[in-house]
Amino acid sequence: MTNSPLMAAVGAQSKSEVNQQPGWSANLALQFAVKGDRTKISGKSFRGPLAVQKPFYPEGDTCHVYVLHPPGGVVGGDQLAIELKLEEHSHALLTTPAANKFYRSDKRQSRLQQRFGVGQGAALEWLPQESIFFDQCNTRLDTRIDLAPDSRLITWDVICLGRPASSEPFRHGSIRQSLEIAQQGKMLLNDRLLIQGAGKMLTEPWGFDNYPVVGYLVAAPGTAFMRDKVREITGFEESVRLTTTLLNGLLVCRVLARRAELARRKLLQVWQLLRPYIVAKEAIQPRIWHT
Repeated sequence: MTNSPLMAAVGAQSKSEVNQQPGWSANLALQFAVKGDRTKISGKSFRGPLAVQKPFYPEGDTCHVYVLHPPGGVVGGDQLAIELKLEEHSHALLTTPAANKFYRSDKRQSRLQQRFGVGQGAALEWLPQESIFFDQCNTRLDTRIDLAPDSRLITWDVICLGRPASSEPFRHGSIRQSLEIAQQGKMLLNDRLLIQGAGKMLTEPWGFDNYPVVGYLVAAPGTAFMRDKVREITGFEESVRLTTTLLNGLLVCRVLARRAELARRKLLQVWQLLRPYIVAKEAIQPRIWHT
């Protein structure tokens, strides 16, 4: 697979970074296609500390892949990129073996860029484990997903702000997150989030209301029936709050929680509920989630 413009851009520095020592530069590009009776990795390129294990097939035809980042954490100046391309009618589920960690920065910005293309009739499940953002980190996360007609998608992301269990709140630093989902060039979702250490968004009721864990799950195609089914399991718990809405054919769920495992458990419930409607299969959890 030849390098894409996204991969070529990884490691490029802004004017403010020219005189700063660079961090890790890593990229991973995977292409999936139907070969015989199952989806296989049909193309792969990588550079730096990003890799994948041999795929698993607990469902027979769906390709389960674990994305590995051996350093286990991201520091200021690191530039990571992941690109996925699913050919028509392929089905891949990707996750990570552990939580990713974004450590305190020396003012240099770390960046994770993700670009996913889902072909006609293909299905992508991008279900990474949570990311922990240490106090004083400076990070940018950009995700772009392009869908074809009849594409299917389930994706989630969970952000843990600081380490409350260790009495280390997120007092300083900056996290910029963007999520763009488009179909045939039409933007369905353009979500932007700026989290500043000690900012009002962390504490105010209109923001995170002192919940240190925030996350989302987006599924496509979404329907009013699915939205109502998710609302049936929402319930009311002080330790975890879930809302869901239907926007331009996308089912968008947002979660606030006191602890990462509570957010993960709630989104797992939603995934288990939605998966039969989205990809016509019961939910089979990757084994790595239980290790």
